[in-house]
Formats: sequence, structure tokens, C-alpha cells
Amino acid sequence: MKLNKTIDVLIVDDNSSIRSSFRVFLNNIPNINIVGECSDGGEVIPFLEKNKVDIVFIDVIMKFIDGFEATENIKKYYPHIKVIAFSSLDHYSFRKRMKESGADGFISKFDVNEEQIVSELKKIM
Repeated sequence: MKLNKTIDVLIVDDNSSIRSSFRVFLNNIPNINIVGECSDGGEVIPFLEKNKVDIVFIDVIMKFIDGFEATENIKKYYPHIKVIAFSSLDHYSFRKRMKESGADGFISKFDVNEEQIVSELKKIM
């Protein structure tokens, strides 16, 4: 699967190893342009103020500002930006709460593959 246009992506996760691994993984998908990384939900809005972003992949549970609150803030100030929750907490209650916070999609860290990411991106774009 291939994306039809270039998509600018921000990765948000409090675990640097996961951010690095996800960056390597996304770099293998044509037309994905990773514009940056944040280690907490509190860093997202300041980043978005200075950078063009189409999609935010965001972890659900982080130490200071979690994915729920950060997603609500993204949608409040930048409603055109799509948010995909990217979490190891693949339980219905987390998916539901992220959707209620404004997330456009959800991908499990355990089941992620290139085809699933591209499919999710196409679905929400």
C-alpha cells in the first residue's frame, strides 16, 4: 500500500526507544515525512505552533500530560490535524476514551505493521 500524498507526522511518546523504533518503521513508508518528536503531551501545542503537521501519532499514557488531554488540546486549537492514538493499552475503554477526546484512529503497538498504518492513514485523511 502506498499513500497518494506526502503526510507530515509528529510522534509523541514518553519512551525514547519507542519513538526511535516507530521513527525507523515510519521511514520505510513512502510519502511519510516525520517532522518531529515530543516526549510528553505538554510539548505538543508549542511544537504545532511552529511546525506544519498533518497527523499526530500519540501514546495514551504519559507521565505529565497524557494522550487524552493532549488530544483534546490538539483538537481545540488545531481541529484540522488528525490524531492517531498509538498505544500498548489496546482495551475498548482506552479506545473509547481516546475517541471521546477527539482521536481519529487507534493503532495497537503490539499489532502494528506497515499495511495497518497506511490503511489507518488513508481512512482518516
